Amino acid sequence: MGRYFNTLRIGIGISIDGSKAVHDQFRLDHKGNGTFDRVSSKFKKYKNKIDDGIGILSVINIEACPVETVDAFFDLGGTRVDFLLPEANHVKAPFTPENVNYTYGSWLVAAFKAWNENPKKAK
Repeated sequence: MGRYFNTLRIGIGISIDGSKAVHDQFRLDHKGNGTFDRVSSKFKKYKNKIDDGIGILSVINIEACPVETVDAFFDLGGTRVDFLLPEANHVKAPFTPENVNYTYGSWLVAAFKAWNENPKKAK
């Protein structure tokens, strides 16, 4: 599989939203079970078979600690991530729970800082 994607220069991204607890909060299979174990095992299995690695697509959960979220990605062996805002549009803003420590902007700033300062980051 990796050779096919490498030959065609196709990038791969897998949706993982942070630690097992954070990811399994919203990413459920048809039986209502969390999908973190399945998704993370596939990520680990294939990450070294694609020349450019596999990217992580993560929907921001501002109830989760951004530093712990970034740490979870490094623990998986992630080398790049795209953070996505929860579903929203010009009429409906992203859901913002009450009594959270972050806005979406401050969460992203904290995640960026954690990514750049993480000792697990490849040099």
